[in-house]
Amino acid sequence: MYPGQKHSRNRGYACVQAKNILIATGGRALVPPIEGKEHTIISDQILDLPKKPSKLVIVGGGYIAAEQACIYRNFGADVHMFFRGKHMLAGFDPEAAKHAEGQFKHKGINLNPDFSPVKVVKESDGKLTMTAKNNDDKEVTVDGIDYILMATGRKPATQGLGLDKIGVELDEKGGVKVDDFSHSNVDSIWAIGDVTNRIPLTPVARMEGTYFAQHLFGGLDIKPDYANVASVVFSSPQVAQVGVNEDKAVEQYGDVDVFTSTFSALKDSLTDNEGKGFIKVVVDAKSDRVLGIHLVGPEVSEILQGFAAAMKAGITKTQLNETVGIHPTSAEELTTLRSVTRKYRNKEQLKD
Repeated sequence: MYPGQKHSRNRGYACVQAKNILIATGGRALVPPIEGKEHTIISDQILDLPKKPSKLVIVGGGYIAAEQACIYRNFGADVHMFFRGKHMLAGFDPEAAKHAEGQFKHKGINLNPDFSPVKVVKESDGKLTMTAKNNDDKEVTVDGIDYILMATGRKPATQGLGLDKIGVELDEKGGVKVDDFSHSNVDSIWAIGDVTNRIPLTPVARMEGTYFAQHLFGGLDIKPDYANVASVVFSSPQVAQVGVNEDKAVEQYGDVDVFTSTFSALKDSLTDNEGKGFIKVVVDAKSDRVLGIHLVGPEVSEILQGFAAAMKAGITKTQLNETVGIHPTSAEELTTLRSVTRKYRNKEQLKD
Protein backbone atom coordinates (compact mmCIF):
# COMPACT_ATOMS: atom_id res chain seq x y z
CA MET A 1 0.00 0.00 0.00
CA TYR A 2 1.33 3.40 -0.93
CA PRO A 3 -0.05 6.75 0.25
CA GLY A 4 -1.80 8.57 -2.57
CA GLN A 5 -2.22 5.49 -4.73
CA LYS A 6 -5.66 4.88 -6.25
CA HIS A 7 -7.75 1.81 -5.48
CA SER A 8 -7.09 -0.92 -8.02
CA ARG A 9 -6.55 -4.65 -8.29
CA ASN A 10 -3.57 -6.27 -9.97
CA ARG A 11 -2.62 -9.95 -9.85
CA GLY A 12 -4.72 -10.55 -6.74
CA TYR A 13 -3.32 -7.59 -4.79
CA ALA A 14 -5.47 -4.67 -3.68
CA CYS A 15 -4.02 -1.16 -3.70
CA VAL A 16 -6.04 1.08 -1.41
CA GLN A 17 -5.74 4.82 -1.10
CA ALA A 18 -5.85 6.05 2.50
CA LYS A 19 -5.14 9.27 4.35
CA ASN A 20 -3.50 7.35 7.19
CA ILE A 21 -2.00 3.86 7.27
CA LEU A 22 -1.28 2.00 10.50
CA ILE A 23 1.39 -0.71 10.44
CA ALA A 24 0.78 -3.39 13.05
CA THR A 25 2.38 -6.45 11.46
CA GLY A 26 4.10 -7.65 14.64
CA GLY A 27 7.27 -9.71 14.58
CA ARG A 28 8.65 -12.92 13.11
CA ALA A 29 10.80 -15.60 14.69
CA LEU A 30 14.55 -15.39 14.18
CA VAL A 31 16.46 -18.59 13.44
CA PRO A 32 20.27 -18.53 13.62
CA PRO A 33 21.97 -19.38 10.31
CA ILE A 34 23.50 -22.68 11.41
CA GLU A 35 24.03 -25.89 9.46
CA GLY A 36 20.85 -27.97 9.53
CA LYS A 37 18.52 -25.18 10.64
CA GLU A 38 15.87 -26.59 8.28
CA HIS A 39 15.40 -29.47 10.73
CA THR A 40 14.37 -27.15 13.56
CA ILE A 41 11.00 -25.61 14.42
CA ILE A 42 9.87 -22.20 15.71
CA SER A 43 7.22 -21.06 18.19
CA ASP A 44 4.52 -21.09 15.47
CA GLN A 45 4.82 -24.89 15.36
CA ILE A 46 5.65 -25.93 18.92
CA LEU A 47 2.02 -26.19 20.09
CA ASP A 48 0.91 -28.07 16.98
CA LEU A 49 3.15 -31.13 17.13
CA PRO A 50 1.68 -34.44 15.91
CA LYS A 51 2.86 -36.24 19.06
CA LYS A 52 4.41 -35.49 22.42
CA PRO A 53 8.20 -35.44 22.15
CA SER A 54 10.19 -37.75 24.36
CA LYS A 55 13.20 -35.48 24.06
CA LEU A 56 13.06 -31.77 23.30
CA VAL A 57 15.88 -29.26 22.89
CA ILE A 58 15.08 -25.57 23.23
CA VAL A 59 17.55 -22.95 22.04
CA GLY A 60 17.02 -19.63 23.79
CA GLY A 61 16.48 -18.32 27.29
CA GLY A 62 13.60 -15.86 26.97
CA TYR A 63 9.83 -15.93 27.51
CA ILE A 64 8.98 -18.52 24.86
CA ALA A 65 11.89 -20.80 25.71
CA ALA A 66 11.10 -20.84 29.44
CA GLU A 67 7.37 -21.33 28.97
CA GLN A 68 7.68 -24.17 26.47
CA ALA A 69 10.37 -25.88 28.53
CA CYS A 70 7.98 -26.06 31.48
CA ILE A 71 4.99 -27.11 29.38
CA TYR A 72 6.77 -30.09 27.86
CA ARG A 73 8.61 -31.00 31.05
CA ASN A 74 5.22 -31.12 32.77
CA PHE A 75 4.15 -33.53 30.01
CA GLY A 76 7.11 -35.73 30.93
CA ALA A 77 9.52 -34.85 28.13
CA ASP A 78 13.29 -34.82 28.62
CA VAL A 79 13.97 -31.09 28.10
CA HIS A 80 17.33 -29.45 27.42
CA MET A 81 17.72 -25.65 27.24
CA PHE A 82 20.69 -23.93 25.57
CA PHE A 83 21.15 -20.16 25.84
CA ARG A 84 23.99 -17.73 25.14
CA GLY A 85 24.05 -15.84 28.44
CA LYS A 86 25.10 -17.00 31.87
CA HIS A 87 21.47 -16.85 32.97
CA MET A 88 18.11 -17.15 31.25
CA LEU A 89 15.46 -14.39 31.25
CA ALA A 90 17.98 -11.63 30.59
CA GLY A 91 15.33 -8.89 30.80
CA PHE A 92 14.37 -9.82 34.37
CA ASP A 93 15.99 -9.13 37.71
CA PRO A 94 19.12 -11.33 37.81
CA GLU A 95 18.41 -12.62 41.32
CA ALA A 96 14.85 -13.55 40.39
CA ALA A 97 16.05 -15.20 37.17
CA LYS A 98 18.66 -17.19 39.09
CA HIS A 99 15.99 -18.37 41.55
CA ALA A 100 13.80 -19.44 38.63
CA GLU A 101 16.71 -21.41 37.19
CA GLY A 102 16.99 -23.32 40.46
CA GLN A 103 13.30 -24.20 40.24
CA PHE A 104 13.70 -25.30 36.61
CA LYS A 105 16.52 -27.63 37.64
CA HIS A 106 14.35 -28.91 40.49
CA LYS A 107 11.75 -29.85 37.87
CA GLY A 108 14.38 -31.80 35.93
CA ILE A 109 14.99 -29.32 33.08
CA ASN A 110 18.59 -29.48 31.85
CA LEU A 111 20.12 -26.00 31.57
CA ASN A 112 23.14 -25.28 29.38
CA PRO A 113 24.13 -21.62 29.83
CA ASP A 114 26.69 -19.90 27.61
CA PHE A 115 26.15 -22.37 24.75
CA SER A 116 25.03 -21.68 21.18
CA PRO A 117 24.10 -24.29 18.54
CA VAL A 118 26.48 -24.77 15.63
CA LYS A 119 25.04 -27.78 13.79
CA VAL A 120 21.92 -29.94 13.56
CA VAL A 121 21.97 -33.35 11.85
CA LYS A 122 18.97 -35.53 11.01
CA GLU A 123 19.88 -39.17 11.55
CA SER A 124 18.63 -42.16 9.55
CA ASP A 125 16.03 -42.99 12.20
CA GLY A 126 14.55 -39.49 11.94
CA LYS A 127 15.97 -38.34 15.27
CA LEU A 128 18.06 -35.18 15.51
CA THR A 129 21.55 -34.56 16.86
CA MET A 130 22.62 -31.05 17.87
CA THR A 131 26.11 -29.78 18.59
CA ALA A 132 26.61 -26.59 20.60
CA LYS A 133 29.70 -24.60 21.62
CA ASN A 134 30.47 -22.09 24.32
CA ASN A 135 32.87 -19.13 24.23
CA ASP A 136 35.76 -21.42 25.19
CA ASP A 137 35.01 -23.67 22.20
CA LYS A 138 33.86 -26.46 24.46
CA GLU A 139 31.45 -28.71 22.58
CA VAL A 140 28.31 -30.42 23.82
CA THR A 141 26.38 -32.89 21.68
CA VAL A 142 22.83 -34.07 22.35
CA ASP A 143 21.37 -36.92 20.29
CA GLY A 144 18.06 -38.76 20.08
CA ILE A 145 16.15 -35.48 19.88
CA ASP A 146 12.57 -35.45 18.58
CA TYR A 147 12.32 -31.68 18.06
CA ILE A 148 14.57 -28.64 18.37
CA LEU A 149 12.74 -25.38 19.12
CA MET A 150 14.56 -22.23 18.05
CA ALA A 151 13.31 -19.61 20.53
CA THR A 152 16.15 -17.24 19.72
CA GLY A 153 14.25 -13.99 19.48
CA ARG A 154 12.03 -12.15 17.04
CA LYS A 155 12.43 -9.34 14.54
CA PRO A 156 9.95 -6.72 13.31
CA ALA A 157 7.89 -7.93 10.35
CA THR A 158 8.66 -5.10 7.95
CA GLN A 159 10.08 -7.05 5.04
CA GLY A 160 8.03 -6.98 1.85
CA LEU A 161 5.92 -3.97 2.82
CA GLY A 162 7.70 -1.60 0.47
CA LEU A 163 8.46 0.86 3.24
CA ASP A 164 11.80 1.72 1.68
CA LYS A 165 10.03 2.87 -1.48
CA ILE A 166 8.16 5.59 0.39
CA GLY A 167 11.02 6.61 2.67
CA VAL A 168 9.87 5.17 6.01
CA GLU A 169 12.84 5.11 8.36
CA LEU A 170 13.70 1.83 10.07
CA ASP A 171 15.96 1.22 13.07
CA GLU A 172 19.00 -1.06 13.11
CA LYS A 173 16.78 -4.10 13.80
CA GLY A 174 14.35 -3.34 11.00
CA GLY A 175 11.65 -1.81 13.18
CA VAL A 176 9.66 1.27 12.16
CA LYS A 177 11.01 4.39 13.82
CA VAL A 178 8.19 6.32 15.49
CA ASP A 179 7.78 9.28 17.81
CA ASP A 180 5.93 9.32 21.14
CA PHE A 181 2.61 9.31 19.29
CA SER A 182 3.49 6.24 17.11
CA HIS A 183 4.01 8.49 14.08
CA SER A 184 6.72 7.61 11.55
CA ASN A 185 8.77 10.14 9.58
CA VAL A 186 6.27 9.81 6.70
CA ASP A 187 3.23 11.95 7.48
CA SER A 188 0.56 9.34 6.67
CA ILE A 189 2.33 6.28 8.17
CA TRP A 190 1.90 5.20 11.78
CA ALA A 191 3.04 2.02 13.56
CA ILE A 192 2.33 0.20 16.83
CA GLY A 193 3.30 -3.06 18.51
CA ASP A 194 6.30 -5.31 17.99
CA VAL A 195 6.99 -3.82 14.57
CA THR A 196 8.26 -0.67 16.34
CA ASN A 197 10.77 -2.35 18.70
CA ARG A 198 9.46 -0.70 21.84
CA ILE A 199 8.10 -3.13 24.47
CA PRO A 200 7.16 -6.39 22.68
CA LEU A 201 4.10 -7.32 24.73
CA THR A 202 0.52 -7.76 23.50
CA PRO A 203 -1.04 -5.50 26.17
CA VAL A 204 1.47 -2.78 25.28
CA ALA A 205 0.47 -2.99 21.61
CA ARG A 206 -3.17 -2.72 22.73
CA MET A 207 -2.31 0.39 24.76
CA GLU A 208 -0.45 1.91 21.81
CA GLY A 209 -3.42 1.21 19.53
CA THR A 210 -5.84 2.82 21.96
CA TYR A 211 -3.75 5.96 22.34
CA PHE A 212 -3.12 6.12 18.60
CA ALA A 213 -6.87 6.10 17.91
CA GLN A 214 -7.61 8.67 20.59
CA HIS A 215 -4.86 10.93 19.29
CA LEU A 216 -5.60 10.65 15.58
CA PHE A 217 -9.39 10.44 15.60
CA GLY A 218 -10.27 11.95 18.97
CA GLY A 219 -7.94 14.91 18.74
CA LEU A 220 -6.43 14.19 22.17
CA ASP A 221 -2.82 15.15 22.80
CA ILE A 222 -2.00 11.92 24.65
CA LYS A 223 0.71 9.31 24.25
CA PRO A 224 1.49 5.87 25.71
CA ASP A 225 3.06 5.71 29.16
CA TYR A 226 5.69 2.96 29.38
CA ALA A 227 6.50 3.43 33.07
CA ASN A 228 5.83 0.43 35.31
CA VAL A 229 4.63 -1.94 32.60
CA ALA A 230 4.33 -5.36 34.21
CA SER A 231 5.58 -8.48 32.43
CA VAL A 232 5.22 -12.18 33.19
CA VAL A 233 6.79 -15.42 32.03
CA PHE A 234 4.06 -18.07 32.20
CA SER A 235 6.42 -20.87 33.13
CA SER A 236 5.95 -23.05 36.18
CA PRO A 237 6.74 -21.42 38.48
CA GLN A 238 5.81 -18.11 36.91
CA VAL A 239 8.23 -15.16 36.88
CA ALA A 240 6.75 -11.66 37.14
CA GLN A 241 8.07 -8.14 37.45
CA VAL A 242 7.01 -4.51 37.42
CA GLY A 243 9.27 -1.47 37.67
CA VAL A 244 13.07 -1.54 37.65
CA ASN A 245 15.36 -4.29 38.85
CA GLU A 246 17.95 -3.89 41.60
CA ASP A 247 20.88 -2.98 39.35
CA LYS A 248 18.94 -0.34 37.41
CA ALA A 249 17.49 1.12 40.60
CA VAL A 250 20.96 1.57 42.08
CA GLU A 251 22.22 3.16 38.86
CA GLN A 252 19.26 5.54 38.57
CA TYR A 253 18.58 6.43 42.21
CA GLY A 254 21.81 5.75 44.11
CA ASP A 255 20.21 5.22 47.53
CA VAL A 256 18.22 1.98 47.44
CA ASP A 257 16.91 -0.54 49.95
CA VAL A 258 16.26 -4.11 48.79
CA PHE A 259 13.90 -6.51 50.57
CA THR A 260 13.88 -10.22 49.62
CA SER A 261 12.28 -13.41 50.86
CA THR A 262 11.69 -17.00 49.79
CA PHE A 263 8.45 -18.79 50.60
CA SER A 264 6.38 -21.89 49.97
CA ALA A 265 2.76 -21.49 48.93
CA LEU A 266 0.62 -22.96 51.70
CA LYS A 267 -1.43 -25.03 49.25
CA ASP A 268 1.79 -26.71 48.07
CA SER A 269 3.41 -27.12 51.49
CA LEU A 270 2.74 -30.87 51.58
CA THR A 271 3.65 -31.68 47.98
CA ASP A 272 6.29 -29.07 47.04
CA ASN A 273 4.86 -29.23 43.51
CA GLU A 274 5.70 -25.60 42.77
CA GLY A 275 8.95 -25.47 44.75
CA LYS A 276 10.08 -22.34 46.56
CA GLY A 277 8.77 -18.89 45.70
CA PHE A 278 10.81 -15.68 45.70
CA ILE A 279 9.91 -12.05 46.39
CA LYS A 280 11.96 -8.89 45.94
CA VAL A 281 10.85 -5.32 46.61
CA VAL A 282 13.18 -2.51 45.52
CA VAL A 283 12.70 0.83 47.30
CA ASP A 284 14.02 4.37 46.83
CA ALA A 285 15.55 5.02 50.26
CA LYS A 286 15.09 8.80 49.99
CA SER A 287 11.40 8.93 49.04
CA ASP A 288 10.31 5.47 50.32
CA ARG A 289 8.66 4.89 46.92
CA VAL A 290 8.54 1.31 45.64
CA LEU A 291 10.63 1.14 42.45
CA GLY A 292 10.28 -2.53 41.55
CA ILE A 293 8.53 -5.74 42.53
CA HIS A 294 9.90 -9.10 41.37
CA LEU A 295 8.17 -12.42 41.99
CA VAL A 296 8.77 -16.09 41.28
CA GLY A 297 6.10 -18.63 42.21
CA PRO A 298 2.69 -20.09 41.43
CA GLU A 299 0.14 -17.61 40.03
CA VAL A 300 2.35 -14.57 40.69
CA SER A 301 0.89 -13.06 37.52
CA GLU A 302 -2.44 -12.66 39.31
CA ILE A 303 -0.68 -11.22 42.35
CA LEU A 304 1.32 -8.69 40.36
CA GLN A 305 -1.59 -7.13 38.46
CA GLY A 306 -2.96 -5.43 41.56
CA PHE A 307 0.45 -4.33 42.80
CA ALA A 308 1.26 -2.94 39.33
CA ALA A 309 -1.74 -0.63 39.71
CA ALA A 310 -0.50 0.37 43.17
CA MET A 311 2.94 1.17 41.76
CA LYS A 312 1.34 3.26 39.02
CA ALA A 313 -0.27 5.25 41.83
CA GLY A 314 3.11 5.71 43.55
CA ILE A 315 2.83 3.29 46.48
CA THR A 316 5.48 3.61 49.19
CA LYS A 317 7.08 0.87 51.26
CA THR A 318 5.38 2.25 54.36
CA GLN A 319 1.98 1.94 52.68
CA LEU A 320 2.86 -1.61 51.65
CA ASN A 321 3.78 -2.39 55.26
CA GLU A 322 0.53 -0.88 56.52
CA THR A 323 -1.58 -3.02 54.20
CA VAL A 324 -3.25 -5.92 56.02
CA GLY A 325 -2.44 -9.15 54.21
CA ILE A 326 -4.96 -11.79 53.18
CA HIS A 327 -4.19 -15.07 54.91
CA PRO A 328 -3.35 -17.68 53.76
CA THR A 329 -2.07 -16.36 50.43
CA SER A 330 1.27 -15.95 48.72
CA ALA A 331 0.42 -12.30 48.05
CA GLU A 332 0.49 -11.46 51.75
CA GLU A 333 4.25 -12.03 51.71
CA LEU A 334 4.58 -8.62 50.05
CA THR A 335 3.00 -6.95 53.09
CA THR A 336 5.22 -8.67 55.66
CA LEU A 337 8.71 -7.80 54.39
CA ARG A 338 10.42 -5.81 57.15
CA SER A 339 14.12 -6.71 57.20
CA VAL A 340 16.35 -5.04 54.61
CA THR A 341 18.45 -7.55 52.69
CA ARG A 342 20.80 -5.00 51.09
CA LYS A 343 21.31 -1.25 51.35
CA TYR A 344 22.95 1.01 48.79
CA ARG A 345 24.05 4.58 49.38
CA ASN A 346 25.58 6.69 46.61
CA LYS A 347 25.47 3.55 44.43
CA GLU A 348 27.70 1.61 46.85
CA GLN A 349 26.45 -1.40 48.82
CA LEU A 350 26.79 -0.93 52.56
CA LYS A 351 28.50 -3.64 54.56
CA ASP A 352 26.71 -5.26 57.46
